Parts: sequence; C-alpha cells; structure tokens
Amino acid sequence: MVFVSMYLSISSHQNKSLNRLSIESVIVNIVSILYYFSHTFSFFIYIISSSVYRQQTKQSIIKMITFYTNRSSVPTNSQIN
Repeated sequence: MVFVSMYLSISSHQNKSLNRLSIESVIVNIVSILYYFSHTFSFFIYIISSSVYRQQTKQSIIKMITFYTNRSSVPTNSQIN
C-alpha cells in the first residue's frame, strides 16, 4: 500500500491518459484487496474453527445493530415540539 501511495503521489502532477488512469485504478484495487485480505483471513479462520468466537462475534454484531437501530429512533427536538 505504501508503494502505491508513493507512486500516486509522485505521478500526480503528470498528465495521464485515460488508459493509464484505468490501469492504475485496477492495480490500486488489486493491491488493496490483497492488503486487506491478509487481515481478514485470520478473522475467517477463527470464525470457521471456533464456536465460542463465532458466538461472541454474533453477539457483538447483534449489539451493534440494536444500538444503531435504537439510536436512530431517538426523537429529535423538532419531533418533540
């Protein structure tokens, strides 16, 4: 990711063709996917292999959903008046 960011910073002042911009975009997307895949891979291994971890993750997601659902239903000042 660092090298891609450096390249994009260095080459940002250059005039680029549409073809080059498209190629750079594809490369940035591929590098990003590979970079984040390494972080998510361990998460999915834990989810698959551990039932306790799966239950805790499920409970955490449910808590987040209920928090945001309840948060959005709190009346604002304009709704109270």
